Amino acid sequence: MLLIPVMFLFRFLTAQDITINQLPEPVRLDLQDEEMAITNPMPEDVYFVNSEERYYQGLKRTFSTDTIYYYKWDCHADDWRNHHRIVKAYDDNQLLVSTFMQYWSMQGEWINGTYREFLYTDGLLSDVTIQVWRNGTQEWCNFQHKHFTYNENQQKVLFLMQRWHNVTQSWVDKYKEAFVYEGENLVNDTTYLFKPALQEWKYLLLDEFYYNDQGFKSERITKKFNPEIVGWTNFTRALFETDPSGQVLEVVVQRWHHFLSEWKNEKKVEFTYDDNGNITERLVKEWFPESEEWANRHRHLFSYDINSNLDTMLAQAWIPYEQTWKNQVLDDFEYNESGTLLSRLTQHWMPCLEEWVNFRLMQLVIDMRNLVAGSSPVAENEDNLILKFQNPYTGKSPVSLLGNSSKDYNLRLFSINGEILYQANIRVDEPVKLDGSIASGLYIINVSDGRKSVISEKIIISR
Repeated sequence: MLLIPVMFLFRFLTAQDITINQLPEPVRLDLQDEEMAITNPMPEDVYFVNSEERYYQGLKRTFSTDTIYYYKWDCHADDWRNHHRIVKAYDDNQLLVSTFMQYWSMQGEWINGTYREFLYTDGLLSDVTIQVWRNGTQEWCNFQHKHFTYNENQQKVLFLMQRWHNVTQSWVDKYKEAFVYEGENLVNDTTYLFKPALQEWKYLLLDEFYYNDQGFKSERITKKFNPEIVGWTNFTRALFETDPSGQVLEVVVQRWHHFLSEWKNEKKVEFTYDDNGNITERLVKEWFPESEEWANRHRHLFSYDINSNLDTMLAQAWIPYEQTWKNQVLDDFEYNESGTLLSRLTQHWMPCLEEWVNFRLMQLVIDMRNLVAGSSPVAENEDNLILKFQNPYTGKSPVSLLGNSSKDYNLRLFSINGEILYQANIRVDEPVKLDGSIASGLYIINVSDGRKSVISEKIIISR
C-alpha cells in the first residue's frame, strides 16, 4: 500500500510543464545541448580545441551583429527556405542580455521558439532563464534556469541547473557542478544529480585535472560514481601534449577497463598550425588493439584569409579500403571590410555527382541595433523622447511615448523589407496599441514629427 503514495509523490515532485520531446524539432535542437554538456562525461569536441566553434556558429558577439538567419536548401524548389532565426540584444557594456529564437513553420510563418534572458553581477554572468513558447496557449512558459556563483578571483565555483515544476509553479533543482581551484588552475569539478523523491543530491561525475611544470593542462580524468561500492570509478581520461607556448599538439583519449584495471587507448587528435598560430589541420585517429597502432578516422582542414579570418573548413573521412580521404562537408565564410562575419555556407559532397551541393546557410544582419527584450531602450533625439513598449510585443501593454513634448507624432510599423504595415498618430502620455492582425515577427517601429524620423527601433511581435 505504501507503493501508491510513493509513486504519486514522485510524479508530483518530478512533474513539469514541458519536456524536450514535446517540442518542435527546431526548438529541441536549440535546447538539447543544454543538458548534454552536463551529462556527457567527455564529449569529443572538448578536446578538439575548436577555435572557430562559437564565433563561426554566430554565437559570439560580432561587432554590431544581433540578428542571425538560418536557411536550409530545398532541392525540390532549388532555393533556400527559412529554418529559424535568432535575435540577440546587448546592453551598453556589450553584454548579451537576451536571445529570441523563432522557427519557420510549414504554414509559411515565423513561430516563437525559445527566449533566453541573461543577468550579470559585477560583469559576470550570474543567471540564464530559458522560456519556450506554447502554441496551444499562445504564451511563454518557463523551462530552464541556470545560476552561476564565483569566488573573489572571479572563478566559477558553482553551477546550478533547474527545471520548471508546473504543479508548484516553481523552479526545482536538477544538476549542479562544484569547481575547485589551486591558484588559477581548475583541479576538479564534481557533478551532482538531484533526486526529487529523496530530496537530496547524488554524485554523478568527477573530473580531475593535472598540469605540467609549465602550468599547461596535461591530463584530465573523468570518473563515474558507483553506488554499489559507494565510491568513484575511472571512466575516461585525456592526455595532452603541448608545445612550449601552450598550443595543444596532441590529445590521447583513453577508456578505463575494469576487468584489466588499466587504461586502453581509444582515439587520438593531432593538430597542425600555421605561422600565425591558426589550426590548419585537426586529425582524429582511432586505436586498433589487434595491430597496436593508430589509424586515420576523419579530419578537418582549415584555410584563412590575409587577416587570419577562417576562410574555409573542410571535413573529410578516411576510407580504409581505398586508403584515401573522401570529402564530406565544406564551410565557406564571408566577411565585410572590418572583419565582421556576414555568412557561413555549408555544403555536402555528393559522390554520385562528384560535386558540392547546398545544405545550410547562416546569414548575419549587421547594424540593426537597439533591440532590448522586455522594454525599449532610451533613444537619443533632440526632443528627448522615449518610446516604451513590450519586447516581444504581445498586445497586452500599449506603446507609449514619454517626454515633455506637446507635438503630434506619427508612429509607423515597417516590415524588414520596408513595407508600412501600420501607422497611427501618437502624443506623449497618450498610448496606442498596434494592429492586432499583424503576424508574429521582427519589425521596425518608427516615430517621426512630419519632417524627420525621431525614433527608430526594432520590435518583435509575438501573438
